[in-house]
Amino acid sequence: MKELLDYLNNFLGPHTFLGGFIFALIPVIASYLLSQKAKDKTDEYEGNTQSSIGKEITDERDEHKTSIPWIPLLGAFILGCAVFGGIPSVIQSCNSQVPDTSSGSSMSTASDEKSDAPSDDNQRETDTQMYNETEAETKIDFTMPYNMTDVFPAYQSGGNPYTEYSAIKSGYSNFFTMAGKKYYNGMTFSADVNVFTDTCWAVYYLNRNCRKIEFTLCHVDGTDAGENNVLQVFYDGVLKEEIEMSADMAPKHVTLDVIGVTQLKFQVRPSGTFDPLYGLGDPIVYFSETVDSNSNKSGDTKTYLTDVFPAYQSGGNPYTEYSAINSGYSSYFTMGGEKYYNGMTFDADVNVFADLCWAVYYLNSEYKKLEFTVCHVDGTDVGEKNALQVFYDGVLKEEIELAPDMAPKHVSLDITGVGQLKFQVKPSGTEHPLYGVGNPVLK
Repeated sequence: MKELLDYLNNFLGPHTFLGGFIFALIPVIASYLLSQKAKDKTDEYEGNTQSSIGKEITDERDEHKTSIPWIPLLGAFILGCAVFGGIPSVIQSCNSQVPDTSSGSSMSTASDEKSDAPSDDNQRETDTQMYNETEAETKIDFTMPYNMTDVFPAYQSGGNPYTEYSAIKSGYSNFFTMAGKKYYNGMTFSADVNVFTDTCWAVYYLNRNCRKIEFTLCHVDGTDAGENNVLQVFYDGVLKEEIEMSADMAPKHVTLDVIGVTQLKFQVRPSGTFDPLYGLGDPIVYFSETVDSNSNKSGDTKTYLTDVFPAYQSGGNPYTEYSAINSGYSSYFTMGGEKYYNGMTFDADVNVFADLCWAVYYLNSEYKKLEFTVCHVDGTDVGEKNALQVFYDGVLKEEIELAPDMAPKHVSLDITGVGQLKFQVKPSGTEHPLYGVGNPVLK
């Protein structure tokens, strides 16, 4: 197959006019066949040429003899030039997107022999130590380094395809390759140029718990070269650094000081038409102190809105409530990588049946403050920017900005004297983007 593709690329590609000539033969051959058909009909009536039928057939034969299909011929010639002239582009596209298995290229998934994975028991033991399932009760040992994709996977990504790799989660079956080295931990960003999107981005909720992140940055082997590019690094929505990248770069060791950073965002711009990839290999995070994961479980004495004042009415797009007490901690939603067993989600879908998602709560002026965390719900459609509208007794009091790549935002509302509270979200996406209000505590 490879030899055939090379032959087509080397021979037919440059010979555009040859292709046009070949296509132009089609109407000529068709005209000849029609002429022959008319001749055969005439021969059937030989000796009867003076009859009306013989004369008609003779005229038909003469017409096909003398007429040359110039317009179809010209159209076929142009079509042939276009088709044969475009073959090299098609072949280049195929070759650029099909990994070269002879060089052990990137993005393989589990078909490699076990010997390809790290065989050193100490290496596997180290990887295991660097990862713990961070359930609610787990404490993170700040003296230990952790793989970023294990403890802080992206809670949202958008644009061109973004892929994460974890040695522990995949059992060393998934990896990508940079400068000939396989990386079982890390992430890749597509820098494809297309009509649907113009960037590839991912956001991570560090929650001010980290002091340093280290990783290796490089172009992913076996993918399209494209043009030069940059890795943009954002701290809490502000562009902090741009790291230069290119297809012929050497692996670059990068260290980021992330002390005090709540949300980290990586973004790559488009730089090639055949899906060039850039990768971050072995991203390691170092914690600043011992961190306890937030838990709503045993010993929780907070008063949640969904327990004492669940919505007495909701409308428009789907609205869902969560209560740890009512569900026995079996139902939750996730924002910024954190599970919320108490709260509510609002569907911001664009459709012909509804244009809002709203819910009302009767507080009866019994509380003075409402605190909660608002964010985009992980794993749901990105959509456009939005806002959480807050109404006090039917009057719009506040609009809280929302975005798919936002960091979890702590909100405190003064609800002194408020009888009815209403939350409302407008439509902002066609595939059901969700926004959540997590841990709504009444005080």
